[in-house]
Amino acid sequence: MDLALASVAERRSSRYVNLRSGAKYFCVFPYTMRVVGVSLYDLLRHGVLPALLPGPPMMAMLYAIRWAFEPSALFPVGCAAFVWL
Repeated sequence: MDLALASVAERRSSRYVNLRSGAKYFCVFPYTMRVVGVSLYDLLRHGVLPALLPGPPMMAMLYAIRWAFEPSALFPVGCAAFVWL
């Protein structure tokens, strides 16, 4: 019986953690932006976009490596990654 109660408590706490981490985007970021004096455009241009822009080309490169070499072990994966660098 104690394990069932523990798992319920773990699920509740993880739900609250997810709620708190999601709340920072709607409460903490706007407040911090207002206090610091940063506009949404500046945040996106200097913070978010530079972090997200390398993602799609890297995903395309990884899919191309997987398609071209079809590596099945760690060594071929490393060789393919070295070739693409």
